[in-house]
Amino acid sequence: MNDVDEVIEDGSSYQENAHLKATYFHKKYKMPVIADDSGLEVVALDYYPGIFSARIGKDDTERRTLILNKLKKHVLREAFMITHITYIDDTGIYDFFHRVEGQISNVAKGEGGFGYDPIFIPKGSKKTFAEMSPSDKLAQSHRGIAMKKLLAFLKGEKSMSQMIEKEVLQRVALGLDVPEDQVKIIERLKGGVSHYTYHVKANDQDYTYRKIGEGGNLFVDRKTEFNMINKAIPLNINSEVVVFDVESGEKISKFVPGTPLTQLDYNNHLNALVATLKKLHQSDASDVIDYGLVNRLSLYESYTNQRTPLYQELKTFWIHKYKASYEMNAKVFCHNDAQRSNIVIGEDRLYLLDWEYAALNEFYYDIASFGNVDFNDALVLLDAYLERPATLEEQNHVRFYRMFQTLQWHQVALYKHTIGLGEKINVDFKALALKYLQLAESFKSYLE
Repeated sequence: MNDVDEVIEDGSSYQENAHLKATYFHKKYKMPVIADDSGLEVVALDYYPGIFSARIGKDDTERRTLILNKLKKHVLREAFMITHITYIDDTGIYDFFHRVEGQISNVAKGEGGFGYDPIFIPKGSKKTFAEMSPSDKLAQSHRGIAMKKLLAFLKGEKSMSQMIEKEVLQRVALGLDVPEDQVKIIERLKGGVSHYTYHVKANDQDYTYRKIGEGGNLFVDRKTEFNMINKAIPLNINSEVVVFDVESGEKISKFVPGTPLTQLDYNNHLNALVATLKKLHQSDASDVIDYGLVNRLSLYESYTNQRTPLYQELKTFWIHKYKASYEMNAKVFCHNDAQRSNIVIGEDRLYLLDWEYAALNEFYYDIASFGNVDFNDALVLLDAYLERPATLEEQNHVRFYRMFQTLQWHQVALYKHTIGLGEKINVDFKALALKYLQLAESFKSYLE
């Protein structure tokens, strides 16, 4: 098509960047789109350059030289080549991921390939990707294997997706007491990584259906979620829940027409977001349970039984600081997952969706949640919330809770990796868990 449009890749992961490109061109051309994001991650360099792999240096040669120079004083040369492919069509968004383990060579070798191929030796080989024949590289490379997964899917191996969608039709029909042939799936919605959420239509009414993903009920008490949803009803900031099963977490809600904040410039909606958060935070908090920060971490740890020395160090630091400076602070009714993907700009108001984690917390916790993609977004929201520039102490208050969130999601990602969920839905949860731990370490440096 000779389309020269450039999509700004400002996501925090390969998946987010691939989604940005795929959704942009799908919306523009109204046709199926394949997009990818790939990168090199070098262990000794704290997984640098990662999602910035194509943005360091002026060309491939300079980028390779930069990596080799940075590794001169390192013995460890372990690295990963990663690809995340997103396919989007009118039925939904599908993701295909692969990571190849290997090491960085001492010098660039080979004339084939491109990018970092001349310095990456996949595990089990003595050749760099650039030294291999095109067919050998295709059989072993991150991009080649991810593409094979996509091709298998396009050739008809949609069995898992088809099974889930068949179940969605059946469950919605049963929940709404309508014939199954009156239920239609409009699309699978973006949002939670492992849940299945769909926009459906039944008897000419639009609904959202949620099916909890594997292991999802370990981290959320569904009875508490249901109670918090009911508690928020008078605030008129959530979608209307029609069916809620407190055992399975299955939920059917009235569909909220609007645009997710992930697709908009949030700066244009800061006032509405602040007003909505304050409406929640200033509401009646009686009968709202405490989020239980310390106990929650312990619970999540019990599912993984994985506590590296770095994790233990960071957790000990956080708990000590919490008990010394934060534990007795005033708490309010919080959403506790106020990230952009859970915020929709409707025709007449802003909606906060997905109340899985709602409970008592300091209002700073909701501010911190907004910084899940870029922490600076949380600081922008903090200034708007306070109606003045925040002090360093107030900024560090937000950093403190963002540090907890990264420790929490580290354990969740570890669990999902442990049960093999990543291979099923093409998400590298092990890498995600490591990323969260690194983020926690970076917040600790501010708080010491």
